[in-house]
Amino acid sequence: MRIFLILVVTLVVGCSKEYLPGPFAASAERPDVSQEMVVVEGELVAESREVGVLAGQIRAWAVGVGGRLSNDHVIGPGDRPSSATLTLRIPPQRVGEFTVWLDERAVIISRHISGEDVTKEYRDRAIRLRNLEVTLARLEALMGREDASLEEILAVEREITRVRGEIELLMGEQRHLSDRVAWATIEVRLHNTTPALLRPTAKLYPGPHMRTWTSLDGETPTPRLGAGVTVHLDRKFTLDTAFFPGDPAFISTVGYAAYSDFLGRGERKILNPYLGIRTGGAWLDQRGHWVVAADLGFELVKTEGLLAEIWARPSLLVRGDGLVPGVDAGAGFVFPF
Repeated sequence: MRIFLILVVTLVVGCSKEYLPGPFAASAERPDVSQEMVVVEGELVAESREVGVLAGQIRAWAVGVGGRLSNDHVIGPGDRPSSATLTLRIPPQRVGEFTVWLDERAVIISRHISGEDVTKEYRDRAIRLRNLEVTLARLEALMGREDASLEEILAVEREITRVRGEIELLMGEQRHLSDRVAWATIEVRLHNTTPALLRPTAKLYPGPHMRTWTSLDGETPTPRLGAGVTVHLDRKFTLDTAFFPGDPAFISTVGYAAYSDFLGRGERKILNPYLGIRTGGAWLDQRGHWVVAADLGFELVKTEGLLAEIWARPSLLVRGDGLVPGVDAGAGFVFPF
């Protein structure tokens, strides 16, 4: 009972005394708290046309002043990222210098820098730590008493374990707070003013073709041979123009094609059949014509970078004195642009 009363008195007195050296004193961090302790944190949001280049320069700047990066997140292709988020740990006295440095290389659209005074928090925790170390020293002195019973020894050991746990917790909190004071935390978010194209998207699908026109009116049975250009506006709408040498002539039409659900819906890589209708104009035999045609074709090969096709178009040339039937046939390829 006497030992128990001494234990209680030790705990009460130990929590009210000033710090006396204890077994944890050598390992505890004791920074000078006579000066104000401020945690500096901030966030900068900036825009740049070269996010990747600027992010690399920021990394080099932070390392150059003795700092480091605790977070480095880049979105988009390596050569043209669309955005980046970097968290810098740099000396607090260099924060203003960094803000000016960044402002010279990008457009800062948002800026927030704050300082939190943690001097009282640190000092209060330091006092608690010192008192706990005094208590621990006195508890360990009680363990050496020869007249202590087993029950009293076990009670003291439990109290020593609790006090040591509190000391270690407080020391960890002090180390974390000291690190926040010693290194400012600045989060920099960069956005590209010209967002990166993550996947190329074709605007048109142009390409050359060979062409024949055979008139079925009985007057000009010899096929005309020519060449031209086809432009796919998308998978179904196309525009093409063909020129025929000799007697200057051309045929220019626009058309729509449909794919069969029973024959692959146009999604196969080879042999996609399609049917369509076309209309346009032509200049043949020194005369102008309105053209109406059916479109029967096969996409021989279709990949992301190339489409090769053949077609035959039963056609009617409409002119003032009647209709002229014919067959417009060709083969060509287009590529994405």
